[in-house]
Amino acid sequence: MKFEDAIRKIKYGSKITNKTWRDKGSYVFMYDNDCLSFPPFLVIKSLNGKCIPWNISNEDVFSDDWEELNCR
Repeated sequence: MKFEDAIRKIKYGSKITNKTWRDKGSYVFMYDNDCLSFPPFLVIKSLNGKCIPWNISNEDVFSDDWEELNCR
């Protein structure tokens, strides 16, 4: 799917991944914690289990090989 469709799915709670990523277990999701005074932001979970803020690249934005993960 295209990136704009993937972002729409993230906003509704889905996790997405890209077919071309080397780390096949990595995915992106939205972190939204009402207890903190931060606005929602995108996080990537890597294979080692660490979650870090995701810095979107131009390649990511223009990619059309995004997939929604079936897990929640």
